[in-house]
Amino acid sequence: LSVKRSLEVQGALQRRLDSLKRRLTTGEQSELERIPIPREFNQTGTDFSIAEAIALMFAHILRLTHDYLRRHYEDDVFDDVVYRFTRPVFDPDRGRWVDRHMRAAITAALQIERRLGRSYAGSIAAGQARRLLDTLELKPSVLRQVSTEGLLEPVAAGILILSQVPNRRFLAAIMDIGAGTTDIALFAGIQPDGMPTVDRVHTYGTPVSLTKGGDHIDQILRRVIEDGTKGSLSARDRIEIELNIRRLKEDIFKFQESIPTLSGGRRLARIMLHNFRKEKAMQEMQQELIDSLLGVLRSAKEII
Repeated sequence: LSVKRSLEVQGALQRRLDSLKRRLTTGEQSELERIPIPREFNQTGTDFSIAEAIALMFAHILRLTHDYLRRHYEDDVFDDVVYRFTRPVFDPDRGRWVDRHMRAAITAALQIERRLGRSYAGSIAAGQARRLLDTLELKPSVLRQVSTEGLLEPVAAGILILSQVPNRRFLAAIMDIGAGTTDIALFAGIQPDGMPTVDRVHTYGTPVSLTKGGDHIDQILRRVIEDGTKGSLSARDRIEIELNIRRLKEDIFKFQESIPTLSGGRRLARIMLHNFRKEKAMQEMQQELIDSLLGVLRSAKEII
């Protein structure tokens, strides 16, 4: 069922698997090939593992990307392509674990994408997806096209930002606040005169990633909403709030307030931005981000 259908008054609300990336960044370091997507999220009647779901998602993204490139360039744009991926700054063990799963998923996705056919319109039946996965043979030639190590997300974000400002030498601290993590790095980038991008980058100090970002703010907002109802929410109400939490969060920061409204027009307590910012958990997150940024700067103090 789509998210829209799950919100229909006549329909049964359904939880959804919201972020497979979160499973990689914060989940147990286990063999994802052996862990099935829970039936709570997968109601197709066909079993898929977490690793398979990630590969199918990547195959869809690759098809969209390849189709765009084919429309704007010749097919030889794919000659000698190397596929790279980014990841947060992890301890060495988790870094190696994530790199292995990402490389395997992208390699599988490349071969699945090539078998989707030109008629692919954005989705396939669960049974067809199952057959594609069951008949998949990972070819060494494809594996060689995928990087073995992920590029650190704060460095990748920094290169992108610095590339947008021409003809300068940079010393920049980048704080990239995403959904699941906040990534911070300090480095110099050089964009030679007349060149379109930064072509030399040197990292100073120690980049860091925190498992605090937009998802953490979602959790805080969800608790504030529930506290305002004094325990009067049903299970259906909680699912509905969960499905709409990102829109409610956007309202707070865009309009300085949010009024959660459930099916049938039932309104919950208004949440004001200035009060939300005073929440203890928000204050703690803010302080953790500041302390981490200062920690990165201190780690590079002698060099600077």
